Formats: sequence, structure tokens, C-alpha cells
Amino acid sequence: MIASESLDEQREAWIARAVAHGMSEADARQTASRMVSFVAPAPAKVPRKRAAKVQPVAEVLATRPRKARTGPRKAAQAVTAAQAVAPAPAALERVSGAQATLPGFADDLRAIPNHLARSPLFAPIKRGQRVVYADEQLPSPAGVVVRYSGPALDQADCDVFMQLVYEGRSQPVGRPLTVVRHGFLNAIGRADGGKNYQWLQSVFDRLQVARVRVENQRYRLTTQLIGKVVEDRVAGTYEVTLDPDILQMFAPGDRSLIDWQKRLKLERRVDLAKWIHNFTASHADAQQFHSLDNLRTWSGYQSPPRKFREALEEALSELVRVEVLAEPEFYERKVPGRSKAEAMVKWTRL
Repeated sequence: MIASESLDEQREAWIARAVAHGMSEADARQTASRMVSFVAPAPAKVPRKRAAKVQPVAEVLATRPRKARTGPRKAAQAVTAAQAVAPAPAALERVSGAQATLPGFADDLRAIPNHLARSPLFAPIKRGQRVVYADEQLPSPAGVVVRYSGPALDQADCDVFMQLVYEGRSQPVGRPLTVVRHGFLNAIGRADGGKNYQWLQSVFDRLQVARVRVENQRYRLTTQLIGKVVEDRVAGTYEVTLDPDILQMFAPGDRSLIDWQKRLKLERRVDLAKWIHNFTASHADAQQFHSLDNLRTWSGYQSPPRKFREALEEALSELVRVEVLAEPEFYERKVPGRSKAEAMVKWTRL
């Protein structure tokens, strides 16, 4: 990056790269303009002693779209057909005026689309490591393609997304949903206060520019995770609009239901444990068998395989503690034509 290069020039360069990756020019310009709004902090609000830690907007716009180390084709080779084929969608519930609502579920549950739960869209990334993607294909099991444009998202962002879906499940999708700031934070296990207010706003900003495309044998869907967001600073509320296009992903056969209280109890290896919690819920069979290479690839975990195994052992132990799964066991499986055995893990979902 050239130091004297203007922000406008760097933004145009990022847009050009995004278009080269398949994004339309209009979408690329819209995404770039929104990224500025949530990445660029006002200088007056940044404490002097911490100013050096703030990443300049120019650096974010100049970030080269990052690709996964292990391609989805290689990851898909180890997937069975039973895991790959999604179940048939169920009819969406309807309300008056031909407007659709999200299919209902109990108060102690939250929902996540299966295709998103099996990809690194909400990855266990390290704090502060948020690259910007431009229509990148994310690793996922065979039979589905997930492409993503926007800033990297983590499991805390996933908490907010699932809580928004929960609060909006009883009204027509597309109608503004009133979110009470302090109550929303408490519902996702966070304390009330100015720091978390700022954090929540930053999550809304990320989710608003996040653009996902899902393709499988039945449909091809491109959608934002959330739409318009309007904050009432006096009342301490937000008006958040969910994109009606997400309905397809939340049909009963295409979504996973997550025990919310168990998720909130996770304390160790929280991000990876939350990803595994979503992932294991997305499979029909209670007893599950997975290769460590696949889990590392699909979760988006960036550390070397040895460190991933250590982290996975801790995450599985934590999930056993909160009674999400039982009897995790690591073992090796011989693969015909290969001299090296494949590292595997199995568990039983409760």
C-alpha cells in the first residue's frame, strides 16, 4: 500500500478487486461505503493512549480478500452423501396480508440455518482479526456452496443474529423489530453499559453489510443477514429489519435449534465450543463421526492441526460439561490408498 495514496483511490482499488471476484459493481460500492461507516472511528472518541491500536480505514479497504487455506473441494471429498444432502423444506407459516413469519420454536431455543452452521461464516476467529471478504466461497460440506462478502464474523456476532431471529419470529419478516438495548444484551449474556452498547452497534453494522449467497440443489439465495437499522438514542432502542429472503434458510428442515441456556453457560474455548454446538445440532444423527481436518476447515480455525486438536479437546470437554454431547473419543481411521491414517473424532449429541 502506498502511503500517499488517497482513501478514495484505495476504496476504488478494493471495489475493482471485489468486482473481479464476481461481485456486481453496485454491490461492491455499497459494501465499501458501509465498511467506512463501521470501521472508521471518529478521532475525537479514540483515547490517545489507545489510538495506535486502531486500524486505519485505508488499511481495511486495502485488505486483499482472503481465501481459506484448504479449499472446499478438498474438504468435500471426505463428506458422506448423507451429510451433504439437505432435507426437503417445509412450508413457511403465513399470516394475514400474505406476509410470512419465521417458523416458530420454543422460548428456550434459538435457530441457525444448517448451511451456515456447517461453514466458517461465524468462525472462532481471534479478537481483532477481521479481514474483509469479497464474494469468497467458504469451506462447507459437499452439495452446497456458501459465498460471502463483508467483514469476518465471529460467534459473538452469531449470538446477536440468533437473538434477532428469536425476537422477530412472531411478526412478519420485513416489518421493523423493536430491540430494547439493555434487555437484548442481557438476553445474550452480556452486561448493560456503554462499552457493550458500542459493541452491539458494531455488531449491527457488521451484520448489515454482511451478504451471503447459498446455492444447493433446490435454490440459490442471496441475502443480507439484516436490513435497515435505526437507533433511538433517547429511548435506548433499535428498529431492526430482517431481510425477508432469509425465510428460505429457516424452514424447519433447513434450520438447527440450539439450547440457549446451555450455550450461555459455556466458559472455556467458548468460540470453538459454540461453533461445534451449532454444527452438531445441524445433523440428524445423534451419534456423529467427523475427521479433524474437516472440522478444522469448516470451522475456519486458523491454528496448525496440532493446536486445533488441543483446542477441540477442550471445547468438547466444555460441551460435555453443559450436557450438549457425551462420550467424545479421538481415534484413527485407515483410508484405502493412503499410508497415513486419518485423525477422527466421534461423539453423541444429547
